[in-house]
Amino acid sequence: MLKEIQIVLLILLCGWCHITAQYQQQDIKYDIKADYDAAAHTVKGTVVVTYTNEVAESLDRVYLHLWANAYSSKSSDYSKQQLKLGNTAYYFAKESHMGGYDGITANIEGQAAKLIYTDTREVAYIELMQPLAKGDAVTLELAYTLRMPYLYDRLGWDERSVQLVHWYPSIAVYDNEGWHTMPYLAMGEHYPTVADYRVRLSLPHEHVVSTGPIDGSAVTSGITDFAIVASDGAELSHSSHNDYDLSMLHYDNEHLADEGLAIAADVIDYMESQVGKYPHKSLALAEQSGRSGMEYGALVTVSAASAEEARYLIAHEVIHQWFYGGVVTDQRQHAWMDEGFTTYYQRRYYEARGYQDHYTSMLPQLHGKANSTPIQQYLAEMQAKRQWAQPMCTHIHNVSTINYGFNNYEVAARWLSHLEQSVGQELMDDAVQQYVKQWSGKHPQPADLQQVFVEAIGELETEWFFEAMGCATATTDYAVRRLAEGKVQVTNTSKLLPPYLLQVHLQDGSIVNRWMPPTDSTVVDLADASRDYAGGDQESKTVSTADITRIKLGPDDGLLDHNRNNNIIGKKPIKIVPGIGLDDDDYTELYVLPLLNYNTTDGVTAGGILYNTSVAANNWKWLMAPQYGFRSGKLVGHAWTTYDHYLDHNRYRKLVYRLGVKSYGQQYIESISQPLQYLKIDPSVSLHFQHKADSHVYSKLTYRALAISNEQYDFGAERTTDAWSYIQQLRYERFDFDGLSPSDVNVTLEYQPYTNSFGTAEQYLKLTAAYKKSWLYSPTKKISFRLWGSYFLVNSQRNSTSYDRRIARGATALIHQGYNDYTYEETFFNRNNQNVGLWGRQVSYAGGGFKVPLGSQYSIGQSNDLALALNFEADIPGRLPKVLPLAVFLDVGYHRTYSPAAEQLEGTALYSGGLALNYGEGLFSIYIPLVHSSIIGDVYSTEGVGLLGRVSFRFDLNRFNPWEIAEDYNF
Repeated sequence: MLKEIQIVLLILLCGWCHITAQYQQQDIKYDIKADYDAAAHTVKGTVVVTYTNEVAESLDRVYLHLWANAYSSKSSDYSKQQLKLGNTAYYFAKESHMGGYDGITANIEGQAAKLIYTDTREVAYIELMQPLAKGDAVTLELAYTLRMPYLYDRLGWDERSVQLVHWYPSIAVYDNEGWHTMPYLAMGEHYPTVADYRVRLSLPHEHVVSTGPIDGSAVTSGITDFAIVASDGAELSHSSHNDYDLSMLHYDNEHLADEGLAIAADVIDYMESQVGKYPHKSLALAEQSGRSGMEYGALVTVSAASAEEARYLIAHEVIHQWFYGGVVTDQRQHAWMDEGFTTYYQRRYYEARGYQDHYTSMLPQLHGKANSTPIQQYLAEMQAKRQWAQPMCTHIHNVSTINYGFNNYEVAARWLSHLEQSVGQELMDDAVQQYVKQWSGKHPQPADLQQVFVEAIGELETEWFFEAMGCATATTDYAVRRLAEGKVQVTNTSKLLPPYLLQVHLQDGSIVNRWMPPTDSTVVDLADASRDYAGGDQESKTVSTADITRIKLGPDDGLLDHNRNNNIIGKKPIKIVPGIGLDDDDYTELYVLPLLNYNTTDGVTAGGILYNTSVAANNWKWLMAPQYGFRSGKLVGHAWTTYDHYLDHNRYRKLVYRLGVKSYGQQYIESISQPLQYLKIDPSVSLHFQHKADSHVYSKLTYRALAISNEQYDFGAERTTDAWSYIQQLRYERFDFDGLSPSDVNVTLEYQPYTNSFGTAEQYLKLTAAYKKSWLYSPTKKISFRLWGSYFLVNSQRNSTSYDRRIARGATALIHQGYNDYTYEETFFNRNNQNVGLWGRQVSYAGGGFKVPLGSQYSIGQSNDLALALNFEADIPGRLPKVLPLAVFLDVGYHRTYSPAAEQLEGTALYSGGLALNYGEGLFSIYIPLVHSSIIGDVYSTEGVGLLGRVSFRFDLNRFNPWEIAEDYNF
């Protein structure tokens, strides 16, 4: 009896599961009457919503989205995300450019109702007078006044147009998972309802394009939202295509005016032939400010600076009418379901029409090889290789900007392409067509898409794809290695196991391709794998393993593999690449760039830069920059090699092993025309810490062992000698690239034992720390300060008054120039005779950061004990020409030195201030000191230095190492 009861309960339970799994979607109808006041930038109107409950559950409330309220606060999620994206315009918006609802009143069936706000004023709900059962309807009436914001994003006005999108209170989606309420964001669109609209809107503008009629003459059915763009200064074009009304609102942009509607019509033709009928009765295009595009129901906004960009944006946004305007998915949780499919079909459209990939066409010299792996795929693989990638399931609030773009656009499109290639285009098209037909006008979840794909293609063939679109890693990591007796082993060390293409290259130049099932490790018999399974008119054949010249895993344009170097067995010819480019796994690249340089010892130096890897960078990297100095007559230059060892650890990201060599001139003895060089060898190991991918933070701990030889001239012996220094450093660095207030920290512990020129054994242990912080006080203006300090924990020469490295080494300085850059960290044009000429006025932000180049003959600001500094800088407010980025600066410092007269250490305070011109975010700066301490003024008086002679400059190349930025910066 118990067994029978269990069976009955199981049947009932399964029946209940089936009922609850049935698709549910509400029936919503809007009737909107409103007026737009262009002078006040306000919308005043009423929205009558007829809401019919079509779900099994009774509802006791209805949730509303008040998207425009995101523009009413600088602390909204929208504002925070704009800062995260590096956009500061809205954060600094004046109050008249902000927006939001000034007042909303609600009625239920004619009776007053209370609007209850949630945590933010962007979501509210209305308590119903009685529960709304399945099949019942309720009428809500909302009267509102909306202040339109300035056009910072999608909604708003500017000097030439108004974009009315999300311009009315709207009902939130209710589906199997319940209510979906969310804040308005800049990155990541919405989860919109599908509804019918009747709109009566009065607009004082000459030209208008919209989702549907705005005179109330007809109902626009089954759309996600109702968007309107209006302008007085634009032109309005009309045409018809396949019984669809097409219109375009544009200005004097020839790329849109001449080809815009034709491109849209061509995209519609292609998509109807591949996917299904266009889901609306009309399509409107509107030119917007900036360089981007956006999709709405039956309306898209685009901007373009070229014909190619116009095609790209129009194609992308029009395809969205199938995957957003047709199949309506949750773009916050599963943006790949619309952006990924849209990007995938855009690629197919480009291929069908013979167009080159958009981003590849922008940088053809970078790409370097036609019809192969797109640039975007390289970048996505690089993101995974440097371990900054995030799974598809990452919440919108936690995903980094670049990962949102890569995952939902590129990764999803690439894996869709990979799926297509592995199962065939016919099966893929059949699956997508079924999906669109079944779910057009509805809200599918990933499980719904998976069910369609499983039925159309197969479970085993598609399982890996939905793992990739879930919480698995975004890329895979296949590798192949040769075994004995004509066999190879294919392994996969990642958690994602897609099928792969085994490519067997033969001596006659032909390639045998065979799709292989997913594996974590398998042995492949090449004699069997060399059978041609391509089908078609080709006959199956078997070839000898002796005919095989190369084995490769692929395909190139689909398999997202973050280490392609281990996907090949066989010779990789060397390819010389002039300039920069993308690594091609079919070759061993040697990148070559010309190089001209200058310093006062070597004179003009000419040579080249040779390096082995670009984007996506290999774990092993090297660079050589040999040069010939035309004044010194010597070979100079620098070289380095690094190896990145990535760690599978939640706190530590990678270990970087580095060896660098550097040798340039450091002094020229004019009396005997003798150049003196330095040689620096600096092996190091860095431990890079893990940080959240969306934090814009990275940090590392580095140990360095420096060996430095300074060439010296012995006048007595009339020959040069080498004086070696051996320095050990332990350095912690942390960088926060926050868009509003970036900062960085640098703490270095340095030790050096040495023997001075008197034969005395000496040593020091020095602690140096710097903290820099900046704040934007307008979108383009900032204030910054830097705290710096250096103290000798141990120094056997603490009481020395000499700063000659032959007597006392490691001295710290408030004024850092070439002559006291004893570790040769910076790039200086002149390292000696600092009081001579223009090149002697170069300063550095190392040390105390003072901007007064007093020269090597003065010891002002130097110390063998303690030095402290505060550097302040502020951009001057107001509009200035871009060529005049003017700022004020003030440096305040203190240093302690030994006084022989007082027989003790004594401190001295210094200050200097003036005007600065900063170019390239600190790459190059010019300083004009105007005020200073009397001790600095005494030097100027003694030397007879006027105002122009006090001008200094800074040239900071260390901040712009492209390999460090590419490897470490968290975008």
